[in-house]
Amino acid sequence: MTQYGSLLAVDLGGTRIRVARLNRALEVEARVEDWTRPERGPDDAIGRMVDMLRSVWPDGQADVAIGVAAPGPLNPHNGVLLSPPNLKWQNVPLKAQLEARFGVSVWLGNDADAAALAEGGVGAGRGFDHFVYLTVSTGIGSGVIVDGRLHNGARGLATEAGLIPMLVAPDGPVQTLEDLAAGPDMVRAFQMRVAAGEVSRLAGERGRPHNRGDRDGRA
Repeated sequence: MTQYGSLLAVDLGGTRIRVARLNRALEVEARVEDWTRPERGPDDAIGRMVDMLRSVWPDGQADVAIGVAAPGPLNPHNGVLLSPPNLKWQNVPLKAQLEARFGVSVWLGNDADAAALAEGGVGAGRGFDHFVYLTVSTGIGSGVIVDGRLHNGARGLATEAGLIPMLVAPDGPVQTLEDLAAGPDMVRAFQMRVAAGEVSRLAGERGRPHNRGDRDGRA
């Protein structure tokens, strides 16, 4: 970070895209947010990501780098999104596409790995040589720090906690932890219980992104 005046950070999630500009002290100076809408395909999402990056780009500054945190599986070495189940995209060369658009260095990493590194550097993981970071959102991810270093395997695909197989009932199907405990599954379980007659003050609630670039936050 010391060699760049600003860092543009992108959080590409299964539900939302968040983009922020940070200064050398890692303080957020600007931020925008939008729905991902993965069903429209990667070109649509990347196009809006590009617009969001431009909206927070520092005026008159060339020493900028872009870091993208995205759901796996992905290859952090060549910057390709392989087959993230929450996006349903295949082999998207996101790093190359953003570098071609902006002409600056771009890094792509697993979102949980990136979060684990952040917690180790400036968050709750400071002072610990070994810890596990778990993220529960549209999917479930994990980042593992061992001896103060990120452990993600030779191809960047290790420690995917969300893909751990779970057998809930002796004669039931094998499902992953992500199938059972991620955001969409919790929503489905809630909807089934409400449909069965349970009363909840959350019935009818609709989430919306707090997007400063999208005035009403709707899709």
